[in-house]
Amino acid sequence: MAVTIIQTPDKFTPSDNPIVYAFKQPLSISGNTKYNVSFVVKTFVNGAEIGTFEIFPELSTSDHYGKIDLSDKVRGYIPNHPVNNTTASPTFLYDTQNYVETYIEIREKYSIDPDVDPDIQVAITTSSVTIPFKGSLSRSEFATWDYSNYKKGGLSRQFLTDKSYTSAYGVASYTATEKKGYTTILSYFDNSDLDTPTNYYVKFIYQIPSGNVTQTTTFTASYQGAVSAIRFNLQEQLDLGNITQSTYDNCTGVIIAVQDLSNVGRMGLYTIYFSDACFDKGANLLWLNKYGSYDNYRFTYNSRISAKIESKSFSKRQGEWNAANNSYSVNNNTFGKIDYLKTITKQLELSSDWLTEDQQAYVVNLYESPLVYINEGTEVENVVITNSSSEYVSLI
Repeated sequence: MAVTIIQTPDKFTPSDNPIVYAFKQPLSISGNTKYNVSFVVKTFVNGAEIGTFEIFPELSTSDHYGKIDLSDKVRGYIPNHPVNNTTASPTFLYDTQNYVETYIEIREKYSIDPDVDPDIQVAITTSSVTIPFKGSLSRSEFATWDYSNYKKGGLSRQFLTDKSYTSAYGVASYTATEKKGYTTILSYFDNSDLDTPTNYYVKFIYQIPSGNVTQTTTFTASYQGAVSAIRFNLQEQLDLGNITQSTYDNCTGVIIAVQDLSNVGRMGLYTIYFSDACFDKGANLLWLNKYGSYDNYRFTYNSRISAKIESKSFSKRQGEWNAANNSYSVNNNTFGKIDYLKTITKQLELSSDWLTEDQQAYVVNLYESPLVYINEGTEVENVVITNSSSEYVSLI
């Protein structure tokens, strides 16, 4: 009798949280008690075997029970989702590639004589496929994790972000205010090898006082992965000829919509309002969030740049010998302390406007992120957050 799998992870699950499969095998076989019992578990990532593990029962009551946690075994195979500068022809909906597909095969191992070495049995039990994505949730967040909230399927579905949204009439609605050259990335669970990919639209609806302009792009299965992302930057759209200069100049905002080919919404709506650049001297930061996607926040107030300069130098004696006439003369242009290396570390201090409690809870995630970029126009540059602590204040 083969192993029975009694517990599997969610289909989409964060890589740095437990990825637990639990299983059992009977106490006896054909009326004979089993001895020296264990489970032999093969683990696969993207179809390739990465290891075989022998798991001993942790509980023996009505059956022998065991489990395996794949988190520490598969997360090293999962890369971060990078943010790159614009290319000549970026795909605005793309496969983030920050996930793998994993499953296990289990066989029984036992003997029916306590003094005889156990044998691995032939029968194999194969689990369903799980998709760990690059992510790490707190214990409370993981306890209530429901991937279906973030999987393309209807207007109530959320993007992989902690940014607050409103929900009315079954529609998840996000809003943000940004400069025209800032980048926004929106990720969600899409199709995988486990699904039948279907074509769908991504629409950028540009808000123009004289009449809206809609850019509709059809995305086929070749663009889709288990985790897909939309990258939007108005400057990129202009540079690539997707919108006219007039649309860029007069655009006051954009609505980003994901729809099926019947124009039915498959994700929530994301609306960006563009600020007056003359009164916006801050910066846009993008950071890797707990879901493996990127959040961004626009710091609106004047930024301050300071620099720490370190020098390495040597001292040269005053004067020098002239071998031609065996004389010593003083040359004031060549003696004294001379720098041969300078190291300059620049520091940017950003200030936000007043934050609501929701905004405060959202921005504090920036300090916890291991990967942060500063974004200006179509360029992004990796930076390091130097703050060593943060404080969240909740008003009663």
